[in-house]
Amino acid sequence: MKAESKKAKLLQFMAIVENNYPYLVSNLKNIMSTGDKRIYELSERIITLYSEVANGGVKELANSFAWLVMETNRLQLEYELSGVYSSTSFSEAKEKVYDKTEIMKRYMLALVVTQFAWKNHFDLWCFYCDKFLQLITPKRILEIAPGHGLFGHEALIQFPQAELIGIDISDASVILSQTLAKMQSIRNAKYKIKDIFTVEKSNYGLFDTIICGELLEHIPEPIRLFKKIYELMQPNGFVYITAAINAAATDHIYIFRHQDEVKQLAVTAGFLLENSLCTDAPRIRSDSRVCSQTIAMILKRS
Repeated sequence: MKAESKKAKLLQFMAIVENNYPYLVSNLKNIMSTGDKRIYELSERIITLYSEVANGGVKELANSFAWLVMETNRLQLEYELSGVYSSTSFSEAKEKVYDKTEIMKRYMLALVVTQFAWKNHFDLWCFYCDKFLQLITPKRILEIAPGHGLFGHEALIQFPQAELIGIDISDASVILSQTLAKMQSIRNAKYKIKDIFTVEKSNYGLFDTIICGELLEHIPEPIRLFKKIYELMQPNGFVYITAAINAAATDHIYIFRHQDEVKQLAVTAGFLLENSLCTDAPRIRSDSRVCSQTIAMILKRS
């Protein structure tokens, strides 16, 4: 098969972006020019799968991505000027995003595209695959706030004997994750609309592996989440968890200003820090004094 045919969906996506959002083309081409075949494989996989659940197909994915970039840049600029995020409480973020099915779906479709379209997110994906998935031999996986479901699905593709329970407060996320699991013939994943802080080990048991991406900055007391994860984890189990630092979004409410703050919370909750990667997002202004970052950590329960 020719290389072009293997990248058919990506070429379609790029053409839509170039015709409608030319200001995004340069960054996309820079990322794709790295020559890493995994970025092509990931982009083709994401566009092929998620365009099937997007009402407008590939065009909707491109539109959602462009919307997210513009919204993120606007909110980031406001944050850099004011020092505060636009949402100040979980209830406010829930009303703006999580309770609105169509907005949440567009948000998740956009975020999954960033896994190949933003270099910092692609680097985190590689860290997850190369460091975390190579470390674990899971039997019971808990995915907290699976969102678009990509990370949990990859774990089950790598470890088909494992079972996964996904917990999310958003019905849009649960439906999206369930649908994508079925499309990939993943049968050992179950998703529930539920608040993680209402999950008790007496009802769900303990897990040897927990995945939690893009959540810590969404809750007012992140230490509570670390403690809840510790409570639901088997001894010597492993956690993959991320946090956004100085990174504005509509539903971000807790401001981490340095990666050490996140690491300290994990240690305070009783975890051992096995590995970490902190990636920088592009600065929206050349004179910006704030660096937006994401940290991914691999933790072990003692």
